[in-house]
Amino acid sequence: MIDRDDLLSRIQDGDISVFQIKSQTTNKDKATLLAVQNFLRDQVGDYSYIEIGSHLGGSLVPHLADPACTRISSVDLRPEVLRDERGRDAVYEGNSTERMIDGLAVILPIDCLTKMRTYDCDAGDLAHYDVPKDHVLGMIDGEHTNTAAFRDFLNLRKYMAKDCVVLFHDSNLVFDALLNIETLLRDEGTKFASFFLPGILYGIALGKLRKPAKKALGPLAHDHEQFVTRARRDLQERIAKHLQAA
Repeated sequence: MIDRDDLLSRIQDGDISVFQIKSQTTNKDKATLLAVQNFLRDQVGDYSYIEIGSHLGGSLVPHLADPACTRISSVDLRPEVLRDERGRDAVYEGNSTERMIDGLAVILPIDCLTKMRTYDCDAGDLAHYDVPKDHVLGMIDGEHTNTAAFRDFLNLRKYMAKDCVVLFHDSNLVFDALLNIETLLRDEGTKFASFFLPGILYGIALGKLRKPAKKALGPLAHDHEQFVTRARRDLQERIAKHLQAA
């Protein structure tokens, strides 16, 4: 088990070695996740975190170890197969909350885990539970389809604070959903700042966090149009290769 103070020091330093559990995030993703976490620590102090699609809990570790994160909601229906925009299924064998918690307990003290609640359900079914509606940071990393990503945002938004940041993983696959979300927010008259961030992460800042996020995260971001154009081309090539191999 790693010392909690050591993990906190790594978080503050942006040291990606804090991610002690295997995940599908790249090193660039991990650096971006820590940058967003430290941004929120600077802006709001204590914060709460909600995540859709936890699998083994790799992206939960920095928040579990951070005393500034006071509450965590982990939402995962726990399927073993998920659809994917690339035209092939993603397989998650042995996908269970028990497995995730057992893995987290090896590296984190029990008091870190007690601030987390798990929900083995689809985000659309959270209404059946007493889920807090003031999360400051959200992460969507469930089914990697445009339909699911858009739906997960609509559901997750109900449990976010007015001033918040929502992240999406695999933005290179669900970019059309992200563009649709931006269209929805503009149609509502909701002011926001959005970023395609280093790695394959995308973030939306809402409320009072919009302007400071522009200042802190904007310089890190890819050009919107260039990122989407490249991602669309790469996705089409992946789909073509998959069809040829089938």
